[in-house]
Amino acid sequence: MIVNGGKINCYDALQKRKPEEQPWCQKSLKHKFQDSLRDKERILNRSKKMSFIKPESTGPPLQHSLLSAPFILHMISDCLLLSWLHFYISSLNLHLQSITENHKTADFYSSLFGALQMLGLFTAPLISWLLQTARNSQTGSETSRTRCKSQSSIERLVVVYTLRILAVIGFGVSCLVPSLGLQVLGFVLHVLVRSSMFLVTFSLFNTWFPERHYGALLGIYIFLSSLLTLSQHPLFLLLTGPLNRDPYWIHSAFFASSLSAISVPLTLCIKKRMLSHTPLPSRG
Repeated sequence: MIVNGGKINCYDALQKRKPEEQPWCQKSLKHKFQDSLRDKERILNRSKKMSFIKPESTGPPLQHSLLSAPFILHMISDCLLLSWLHFYISSLNLHLQSITENHKTADFYSSLFGALQMLGLFTAPLISWLLQTARNSQTGSETSRTRCKSQSSIERLVVVYTLRILAVIGFGVSCLVPSLGLQVLGFVLHVLVRSSMFLVTFSLFNTWFPERHYGALLGIYIFLSSLLTLSQHPLFLLLTGPLNRDPYWIHSAFFASSLSAISVPLTLCIKKRMLSHTPLPSRG
């Protein structure tokens, strides 16, 4: 600190200290730069090397799942069932008019059908609860626990699939019998069957087929089932033309074709029996 004429000159004091601090600052920056280089090399050495080589696939190919009997039978039965459900909605007013000549009564039952669609909010969680796999509490090896879980999943799937087939049979009977009382039951069964279709499909693909085929099978299922809905227009032309606005014969054809779904739970039962009789691998 320098005093000139009673005044403190701080600038001169800082200028005198600055040359002394410059070598120290340069050494400090050089040291920090070297540390940052070492840290960078350490990070680069620890980084994982990315490999773009496709791993060798293990397990059956996708064609094996596509050409399997469960997938083909389930695909055919579900596509026909979905087309039937869509046709039922489009021809509901004509179906009710063929039962009763009172247009107000037909309109009332059509409104009732729309109101009962809210039942899907309750039936879908119920079906999901039936399909969920119980927690495995058995003791033993990992292979035995996996087998018990697979058998439990197949057993639950068979039960739900059988209940859905019974619901489809009841729905078909309500479509063929000209009774307004049975139509209310048909409305409820329609909601139950429609809400269970995709849930049962997801559970079947997850239980039966390999996990890596799940996305491809699901995409093919949705594509083919959506493609088959293009048949609604020819069916409606057939209904309003040669059939004289009476959907009885179309419902009969769909009802007969939907019975092919019985083969799917039978195949699942055979699979479950094969799993139960397959010996476990011995532990070394």
